[in-house]
Amino acid sequence: MVRKDWYLLILVSAVVMGSCQLKQSTPEEEETPVDSTLLIVESDTLQKEQEEVMPVKADGTFDDFLFNFVRSARLQKERVRFPLPEVMEDNTRRLMTQDEWTDEFYFLSDAEFYTILWNSERQIEEQKTDTAENTVSVEQILLVSQEIRRYDFQRKQGKWMLVRLRHLPFDADPAGDFLKFYSRFASDSLYREAHMMPYISVSLLDPSDDMQHIEGSIEREQFPIFCPEVPSVSISNILYGQPYDDSSRMILQKTGYGNEMQELFTFAKHGKDWRLVKYEN
Repeated sequence: MVRKDWYLLILVSAVVMGSCQLKQSTPEEEETPVDSTLLIVESDTLQKEQEEVMPVKADGTFDDFLFNFVRSARLQKERVRFPLPEVMEDNTRRLMTQDEWTDEFYFLSDAEFYTILWNSERQIEEQKTDTAENTVSVEQILLVSQEIRRYDFQRKQGKWMLVRLRHLPFDADPAGDFLKFYSRFASDSLYREAHMMPYISVSLLDPSDDMQHIEGSIEREQFPIFCPEVPSVSISNILYGQPYDDSSRMILQKTGYGNEMQELFTFAKHGKDWRLVKYEN
């Protein structure tokens, strides 16, 4: 029997009506001419002030450091231990010089969100209170080529430093089986629908009260209404030390920059196949 929760249908209507609202236009106001020379001076001064205080602010939690690190070319040059060891997929090694360094972290600085892979909800809750880590890795996961670029950071004498770059195939990663599945799940809509449970548990923000959630379930055919797209092409991962001991469960957390947007995609393995079993926003 098909389950259709009336409050979920109300939620759909609210989302559709909200998307149709027109942005109100405001009459143009006459602007006072501004001396472009002053703008340049003020911009240069602000940039210098930010660069001066950034290293001081950088070494709190790793998240604080990373936020500043990916957006500051100067901080990257200061916090990369050159020559940087780079380990290839075939385990050959080379040393990257400072002159070879480019904007390695565009996949975070240019993105509107970042993602983290977890094995359980407990790991997510523990990370919120655990700020004592001294070794953290940041990964760029390329779904098409099935390659992982892993950046290893260490905190020594109170300062975070990038100490190594590793290139890994999916098969060499503890979460590799899930990543191979997800690379197709993210790119093929028919495959995606076939790898969802017939009814997906959901926890959705109440459009009338953003402090409350609506719990229920939806048919898998309704999933695109609530989640028009999933993270694709490449995703990120931050390894705070969370193990992937449970090979039958994975949670993909998607978090927006500068806003409170967050989505959780929970997958479970049934036999040899992965299935999306829960979605939260």
